[in-house]
Amino acid sequence: MSFQSQIQIHFNEADPAGIAFFGNVFAKIHQCYEDFLQSMGIDLEEWFLSPKLIAPIRHTEAEYFKPLLPFKNYDVKIKTLSLSESTFRLQFTIERDGEKHVVISTTHVCCTVKDMKKAPIPESLNMELQKFL
Repeated sequence: MSFQSQIQIHFNEADPAGIAFFGNVFAKIHQCYEDFLQSMGIDLEEWFLSPKLIAPIRHTEAEYFKPLLPFKNYDVKIKTLSLSESTFRLQFTIERDGEKHVVISTTHVCCTVKDMKKAPIPESLNMELQKFL
């Protein structure tokens, strides 16, 4: 099972050759990540501005198969690749007309804000992420 979202590439996100600058795709998938969290009933302000727990990205990988072009819409599928006590890994597949353009994975580590030590993934989030394994 995967969560479905969509992105559009805007002209200002492309280089002079008309291809989206590779780094801009990370901002696009973060918007999809926010949609994904909201779909699980997570309040974004509480999640991102929590004084107790954060889940920063520790690692990312991107593989580009086809360029992303301005004025085009792309489908984004999000699934959970793995879960541990404090870490979750997500995969974002960006497609258009059934053709894969980009696959990105992100690894998030739950930490306490106070001392940046690993902390368990909140149980409610863990249960929701398991649905997308």
